[in-house]
Formats: sequence, structure tokens, C-alpha cells
Amino acid sequence: MSSPISGYDDAILVSVINETSTALDAMAGVKTNVTVISAEMQQVNRSTSGQKLEAGLFNWTGDFERIVGNLKQLRDDAKALLDVNRATSSETEGLANNTL
Repeated sequence: MSSPISGYDDAILVSVINETSTALDAMAGVKTNVTVISAEMQQVNRSTSGQKLEAGLFNWTGDFERIVGNLKQLRDDAKALLDVNRATSSETEGLANNTL
């Protein structure tokens, strides 16, 4: 059995950055589709059920924006940690070379 990974190596962080960016791109498409449908629904459905649907879409928009914000924060945190890893690696390598 392999030992568990401790810390976050560059490959893991790059994967997180890439996957969150891909998810954010896909979610932008979802938001566009929902916005179009929502606008159409407001025009054609003025009934009580249409009002309930409109309220639901309003709630969805808030939840959606919160999720997008969290994904962006995750991506930005992973980028910052990757920068720290690379800077630390370069520093450590430089120190090691100077002591040999």
C-alpha cells in the first residue's frame, strides 16, 4: 500500500487550478442558459406558478453566485499556494547549491 501524500505538490495544485477554471467556464454557460430561459418565462408566464418560478430563479442566482465565488477563491488559493511552493523550492535549491 502506498503512503499518503503529505502536503500539496505542484501537480495537484495545477490540477485544482485547471479543473476549477474548467468548471467556471462551464458554469458561465449554465448561467447564460438559465438567464435566457428566465427572461422568456417572465414574458410568457405571469401566473402564480410563474411568480413562484421567478422567485426560485432569483434564489438560484444567489446560490449560483456564491458557488462561483467559492470556486474562484479555491482556484486563487491554489494559485497562491503553488506560487509559495515554487518560491520555496527555488529558495531551498539555491541554499542547497550554496552549501555544497
